[in-house]
Amino acid sequence: MAALLGFAGSVAAQGLRAESYSDPNTGIDFQRYQKGSYSFGITVPETMGSDFIGQMVIPTTDGEGWGAVSLKGGMLNGLLFVAWADGDEVITTFRVAGSYANPDVYSDTEVSALPITNGTFINSTHISYTFVCEGCIVEKMTSITNESPVLGWAIADTNPTTPSDPGSALSYHAAGFGQFGVDIEAAKSAKYAQWASWASAPTPGTGNGGGSNGTVPGNGTTVPPTTSN
Repeated sequence: MAALLGFAGSVAAQGLRAESYSDPNTGIDFQRYQKGSYSFGITVPETMGSDFIGQMVIPTTDGEGWGAVSLKGGMLNGLLFVAWADGDEVITTFRVAGSYANPDVYSDTEVSALPITNGTFINSTHISYTFVCEGCIVEKMTSITNESPVLGWAIADTNPTTPSDPGSALSYHAAGFGQFGVDIEAAKSAKYAQWASWASAPTPGTGNGGGSNGTVPGNGTTVPPTTSN
């Protein structure tokens, strides 16, 4: 099993921050961080609860690669959201890592990533997954409700061991990793409810996380995307 390093870097020192971005495919306004061909955007309701809308764009190499966001900033003990392509389907999974090793499928609470179709697709160079993250703002496992949240990111240019399995072991994130800050006040929108209503239920996955968590229906999913250039 490939070892995974932690998300690293001093966000404050490096000035790594999300910026305002309006997605042309969906019309959703995000606070988005971009590093090369990877990006992650987030928008939240004016009164925050346990949900948010996210958009993760992941570069691929010959159709392979996975991307992740840490909702706590670092890799350890934070909620991780991971996605990759298996042919013409997007596979998503929630993970948690208690050590710098392959993270287990997360099972402590019910979380779901409900895709927004217009912003979810696979093309020849990248994957885009736009989603309502239900139940994802989990106490002590995310930093999103902090005054100055810090999130983490990671990408690999190879697929997980078994791409069809949402619980597959992940390859090492050799293509990059780091952290970034988010202006959560700027991420709040009065249009959140309208945008969130566009989400649909994904197909539940049945993957095993390779650890003690076992099968977690709903926390790993398979999503048939639209195709876009």
